[in-house]
Amino acid sequence: MPGNRQAFLDMLAWSEGTSTIPGSDNGYNVLCGATPAHPLLFHSYADHPRIFNADLNSTAAGRYQLLARYYDAYKEMLGVPDFSPVSQDAIAIRQLSERRALADIDTGKLQSAILKCSTIWASLPGSPYGQRQNSLSDLQDVYLKAGGRLTSNFQGQPADRLRGAGSGLLLTRRDGEKNMGIFQGVGQFFENLWTSVLKPDVQKAGQVIATFFGSAESAVEDELGVEGLKIVTDAVTAAEQAGGTGLQKLAAAKASIASNLSTANIINVAQNTINVAIEAAVAQMNAAQAQGGTSAITGIGSAS
Repeated sequence: MPGNRQAFLDMLAWSEGTSTIPGSDNGYNVLCGATPAHPLLFHSYADHPRIFNADLNSTAAGRYQLLARYYDAYKEMLGVPDFSPVSQDAIAIRQLSERRALADIDTGKLQSAILKCSTIWASLPGSPYGQRQNSLSDLQDVYLKAGGRLTSNFQGQPADRLRGAGSGLLLTRRDGEKNMGIFQGVGQFFENLWTSVLKPDVQKAGQVIATFFGSAESAVEDELGVEGLKIVTDAVTAAEQAGGTGLQKLAAAKASIASNLSTANIINVAQNTINVAIEAAVAQMNAAQAQGGTSAITGIGSAS
C-alpha cells in the first residue's frame, strides 16, 4: 500500500482510539466503547463480531470502527471473505474512495482529505455527529510520524496557490469550537498568502485582500438573507410555542438558534462565502497581473 495511504489509515485508527488499546491487534480486534483502561476485544476475524453496545447504540468494531450493517454491504460489494485486517483495510480504502479522498491522500493534501472523510469518522474535525473530535494539528502529527508526507498548499500558479491557501480556512476553527469563530483562521490565511503568493507587492496584496473581504461581506449578506431569516422565524416560533414566562420563551428561542447554528446549513453558508471570496480574490489578482506586467505576483508561479 502506498505510504500516504497507510499513514492515513494509521492516523484514522489513532483518531478512533483503536490502535492505542493495550493488548489489541493494532486496533483490528477492538469493539466500540473500548478505552485503554477498559479494553474491549473480539477474538475471531471469521466475521464482523456483531456485538451491540447498548450504551453507545452501536455495533462498530475493528480498527476503523465499522458498523455491522456496513460490513455486510461492503462484503458483498468487494467480495472480502472475512473481517481480517486485510479485509478491514480494503473496506476503509473503499470508503476513502467513495469520499473522493484518495487523490488528496496520495498527493499529501491532508486537510482536504480529512474534511472529506469527516462524515464517516466521528472523531475527525468537522464531523456532524457531536462526539469528541481530534484537532487537525494532532492528526497531522500522527500522520507524519506514520510516514505520511504533505504537499504544500502553495504549489502551482498564483491563482492555484490562492485557492490552496484558503482550502483549510474553515477547518482551522471547526475543531474545539463547533461552528464558532469560523473566520478566525483568516489572519493565518493571509499570513500564508503574503509569504507564499504576494510578497513583496504591497499594493497588489492590499487590493487582493480588500477584494476578499468585500466579496465575503457581500456573500454573507446574500447567503444569510435566507438562512438568517429562517433562524429568526424559527426562534420566534419556538418562543411562541413555549408558553410560560418570558425567561422560558427566551430559553426556547435561544435553543432554536443554537440548533440552527449547529446544522450543516450554516457550515455550507460559511464554505460558500469563503469560496466566493477566494474566487473574487483570484480574479483581482489576475487583473492586477494583467495590468502590471511582470511583478512579484506574475513571477511567483515557479517559486518554492
